[in-house]
Amino acid sequence: MLAALVLPQAVGAQDMPDTPAGAEASVAAPVTAPRPVIGYFSYDRVLRSLAEYDEAEGQIEQLRAQYDAETKRVEDEFNAKYEDFLKEQSSLAPAISQKRQAELQDLIEKNIAFKKEARRLLRSAADDAIAPLRELINTTLQVIARERGYVIVVNTDADACPYLDPEMADDVEDELISRLNDSYR
Repeated sequence: MLAALVLPQAVGAQDMPDTPAGAEASVAAPVTAPRPVIGYFSYDRVLRSLAEYDEAEGQIEQLRAQYDAETKRVEDEFNAKYEDFLKEQSSLAPAISQKRQAELQDLIEKNIAFKKEARRLLRSAADDAIAPLRELINTTLQVIARERGYVIVVNTDADACPYLDPEMADDVEDELISRLNDSYR
């Protein structure tokens, strides 16, 4: 094994078959692969920077206000019926009292179901309103990533990536915001 390590050093450049006579052997510099470049940005900040996001949020707030008003109306209706029941309960026949209690219980269950459905509908409406913006961000981000030759682009929201080496990663947030704003003009 030691002979194998020493032997190449003992052979001169003239003895090497690929080396022209009289040429000195040179040490070739190691070939380095291009370093992978990583891009990063905050998806949330980019999304919130868009004017269209504010419009979508405004529409969702209007819808939320409508659901809140309806929830308040049915709660007030329930409270009024419950107060009436409490006032009359002592004078009602047992069968009528049980019937009214069952009606009140049914109202409670319907109100709970309505609130649950309202939350689901609000989430769905918010997702639907933001979906075109997310698609635009993703498409623009892909263009930037291809232009710059990124291997990956990282979303830094929620401390998903607490450290990125600044020599290996580029912040693409400002360029992404700029291109998105230019696309709406």
